[in-house]
Amino acid sequence: MEMRICFLNVLLIMSINVVGQINFNVTDSIDEHTIFPDYEVKNQSGISIFTVSKSVGDKEQVLYSINKNSTPIEVVTTNRTVNKNKHCFINFQEKEDKIEPVKLICFVKEMDSLMIGAKLEWFKGNEKAPVDKFVGQMGERLIFDRVLSGIEKRQVESYLAIKYGITLDQQLPTSYYNSNGEKIWNANALESYKNEITGIGRDSLLNQLKSKNSASTDGLTISTNENLNKNAYLIWANDGKEMQFEQRKGNPKTLKRHYAAQLSNQDFNTKVEFQKSDFQDLNIENESYFLAVCDTLKSDIFRTHFYKFSEKDGILFNDKVDWKSNTYTSFNIVKAPDFFIATSYEKPTCSNPEGGVLKIKIVGGSSPFKISLVEDGKIKEIQTTKADFYLFDQLKQGNYTIKVADNNGKSCEIGR
Repeated sequence: MEMRICFLNVLLIMSINVVGQINFNVTDSIDEHTIFPDYEVKNQSGISIFTVSKSVGDKEQVLYSINKNSTPIEVVTTNRTVNKNKHCFINFQEKEDKIEPVKLICFVKEMDSLMIGAKLEWFKGNEKAPVDKFVGQMGERLIFDRVLSGIEKRQVESYLAIKYGITLDQQLPTSYYNSNGEKIWNANALESYKNEITGIGRDSLLNQLKSKNSASTDGLTISTNENLNKNAYLIWANDGKEMQFEQRKGNPKTLKRHYAAQLSNQDFNTKVEFQKSDFQDLNIENESYFLAVCDTLKSDIFRTHFYKFSEKDGILFNDKVDWKSNTYTSFNIVKAPDFFIATSYEKPTCSNPEGGVLKIKIVGGSSPFKISLVEDGKIKEIQTTKADFYLFDQLKQGNYTIKVADNNGKSCEIGR
């Protein structure tokens, strides 16, 4: 199917085989019986072509060629672009640790005399070249009848990357943009989080309500049933660390891998899912998994909300996770009993030796809570509060233990 629509204020010639919602759950398979219409390159400023594909096998396969009198001028494969006239090629960059299962490839060519009247032919290359025919799935093909500007190119790539769960190359920080040119993933501000960039959101051509990265290593899936505002986005990524828990002083066991999200134009209420088998677990009984969401990149225990996961068929999930709009957010997984304490501590300084601050967050239990601060084995302070957080200040350097008892006689403690 070929149609003309307005997008990014440019003329777009768009060939769509499917309207995929997430990672090729619905798509066309390509074989020798599949027919894609050719496209004639006319006397214009140039051409910009975007493809999203998933090939079968590890061998290089041809996606399309631009031919003049049945002779290839340019050939684009799953691995490279080849200029037949100049006898040169450019390899696509692959991530060092893995091959992406779904590929987004952009080809931009300014018009020259050889291009006028040429034809863009799908899955046809040079028979003499050692490249296989394409076998696999084609999610989407976008053809613009001119050379797009840098920001326009990035807008199209952002749209396709979010739609199909693809991470744009981050060897240099590469931000994502909506159709208005607004930055919806600030790669410079979030440079530590460049792995498995994924998102949900709504734009002029997009209504993405559920996503998981096509190269996911943790099964993280976020979805919503809400009606989204235009240009509302929730985009997330991780720092690439191990899926392994570690014990940190003053806190429950925490996943080494950390996550960040950027939200635009709307608060989100979502369902969050993880694949439990992807965790390298500590296997301690009587503990549950919690999602810890902090509405700032810098950890602040008072601004952190804990959501307990349920489990079904090996999937950990919570279907009522809230995210605040127009913020950078950090999140992580902790493993703890159903009633526990999390803390953060600001050490005293030489100039203020009694200036230490200890923040505590109580998760689970029933208020009011009785909180005891023990210093070097002796009770220093006892407080009762209905809130699930408390702050102790004017503390000197020392070894502290926090003990909490709830209204039903349950208790927990942690050292700091």
